[in-house]
Amino acid sequence: MTKLYLASYYDGNRLQYRTFDTLNEEEKSIKIIEPQDLSDLPIHGVFLPFEVKKEDYFANYKDHLRHLKAVELPEGELVDLEKLNLAEGIQKYLKYLSPILLRENLNTLSQLFPTLTHLKQLFPNERTTFFEELWHILNKNLGSSQLKIIFNHLESSQEESQKKKLIQVIVEGHHTPNPVENSDLGSELMKHYEKQFHSNFEVVEWDTEEGRLVILAQVHSSPCIIMSESIEFTFFQKSLLKALFDGLNQ
Repeated sequence: MTKLYLASYYDGNRLQYRTFDTLNEEEKSIKIIEPQDLSDLPIHGVFLPFEVKKEDYFANYKDHLRHLKAVELPEGELVDLEKLNLAEGIQKYLKYLSPILLRENLNTLSQLFPTLTHLKQLFPNERTTFFEELWHILNKNLGSSQLKIIFNHLESSQEESQKKKLIQVIVEGHHTPNPVENSDLGSELMKHYEKQFHSNFEVVEWDTEEGRLVILAQVHSSPCIIMSESIEFTFFQKSLLKALFDGLNQ
């Protein structure tokens, strides 16, 4: 069941926000929100009229909406989300928002070596920070409406003599990464996939109908699971992320 989350300029400081759901084509889930409300909502992209500049419109929220995909439409063109069905919404996404995602991919490729240098300085001593930074990179390059990274960590003990316990941590969110330690879900997912970690990077599921992506990866033999809700996953994106993980393991 593909879900598409879009927003479009409504008036002044308000946006039209809609969830497109294949199971509920007739039930239009539309609400009027303010830009700051997007920080708590899944979103694949925002449409703005030609005269509204995205840098100005979201200037006060750029820290909370760091990877937001927003496009200024051609002069005279508007997008009324209420009049679109899911297929038309995806067409608008591919026409106007997909090129922004491609530019993000190209920019990441051009900055791959300094990015790798930065990440390698964090791993393994600052493991949670490493995966939070990795979350930002993946979110930016996958255009995720929801992104999870599950990884193993050692639970810190109060006594030095006490043996540290292996736990699972989930870093997840719409716009910013939120780590949750000792997650039952993380433990279940790691157990479910434990026999499938065969390489540094492997796509084990890309369901175009569901928009669900699952990647199994390793950083110096330390496994992690990446789960993204995305509208597209191209060969270029796959190659870019593989290059990222290959670089991390060198």
